[in-house]
Amino acid sequence: MGERTHGASARWLVAAALLVTVVLQVAYMALLGGPKPADPAAGLTNADVLRYFADHGTGVTLVWTTESVAFVAIMLGGVVALVREPSRGWLWACLAAAGLFNLVQIGFGLAMFQPAALAGGGENGLFFTFVSGAFFFYFLAKLLAGLGAMALGWELARCPQMAPRIGGWLALLTGLVSVIANLLAMAQGNAMLMAAGASGTICALVLALALIAAGDRPGAAFR
Repeated sequence: MGERTHGASARWLVAAALLVTVVLQVAYMALLGGPKPADPAAGLTNADVLRYFADHGTGVTLVWTTESVAFVAIMLGGVVALVREPSRGWLWACLAAAGLFNLVQIGFGLAMFQPAALAGGGENGLFFTFVSGAFFFYFLAKLLAGLGAMALGWELARCPQMAPRIGGWLALLTGLVSVIANLLAMAQGNAMLMAAGASGTICALVLALALIAAGDRPGAAFR
């Protein structure tokens, strides 16, 4: 009973943290966005980045720091659940790894973006190098979350009850789309940013709801 209780607590923690990341990503895009070039013909410059941080630095730091707490919760919840629910090993291993790599990309943003922009260097300078590295881990984390969604979706799609089955198929589909989009983004870079980010955010929302729908039924993913 104790192990099941710990497993359920970890599952609820991860689901709640996923929902928090979805809300924060939507709020970030709606209220803060990203740096915009003063001269679209010239493209984004270090001066544009520094102006963005001067105008929105407090809000960006607040959102990214809160996200980092949510990613810690996903990582630790995934590790605990992996021990408590080994039958869902694919799901929890993917989510724990996704939480870890999301922490890496958030760390790039919090610790390196503004100092790198101050260092200058044009379009091949430190800032744009760090941005490319951060987005690689961003895409990797969303790919892993997509794989986790597919694992849980495959399990729920075989449930006799209709509601979990529908949730399972939605998780399976959105997870597959997220995996494909973010795999392409890892290869092509920021050209796929919007498609990869949107598919990953939708997948995170569906995965959180699927975790809630899974309830206390024993895991059977990929068995």
